[in-house]
Amino acid sequence: KASQILGKVLVTHQTGPEGKQVKRLYIEAGSNIKKEYYLSAVVDRKTKTIVFMASTEGGVEIEEVAAHSPEKIIKVWVSGPQLPAYQARKLAFGLGFEGEQFKQAVKLLTNLYRCYVETDASIAEINPLVVTEQGNLLALDGKFNFGL
Repeated sequence: KASQILGKVLVTHQTGPEGKQVKRLYIEAGSNIKKEYYLSAVVDRKTKTIVFMASTEGGVEIEEVAAHSPEKIIKVWVSGPQLPAYQARKLAFGLGFEGEQFKQAVKLLTNLYRCYVETDASIAEINPLVVTEQGNLLALDGKFNFGL
């Protein structure tokens, strides 16, 4: 399968109609996924602060969730260099995490926010964040955009 993809031009809504040539593949072991979630940090131009968004509807386009089920998106606005612990806990509770997953989620949220701020990214997104059948919290796909 890798040889069928390498060298091809991939066209998606993120690449635009001209597409991008696939020069490299990263192959990860499969995961037994129990539940998918969405996380992102972006600048809210209206409030001029960072908005951290989370949803129990991972694995799909967040725009689709916003259009059809906006109540499933949890938002917190952050203006400082760190994600306050109470906001990380609010997001983790809002996603329904408990016990060890709750601790993992708070740590992941805190670190994702730190990476976003320290790299001056325009977006930091994990989609999907998953809970495996074994109970582990894993970021299966992430996206960072930088610059203009």
